[in-house]
Amino acid sequence: MALERTNPLINKTLREANLRQKYGILVIGIIRGEKTIINPSPDEILRENDILVVIGEAGKLTAQNL
Repeated sequence: MALERTNPLINKTLREANLRQKYGILVIGIIRGEKTIINPSPDEILRENDILVVIGEAGKLTAQNL
């Protein structure tokens, strides 16, 4: 899931985004340009164009939810 410029998660930490509680998903990685962050810290700040690598129930999350 790519974070576009208007996404409300941008500039929030993973902890603040609270994706596990809200959507039942777990972020297991972030692709940021040429860099891949595996098992990101809850304090990792989400940035525009980050691609989130997640696991969870397929029906729980769509791009429209965020």
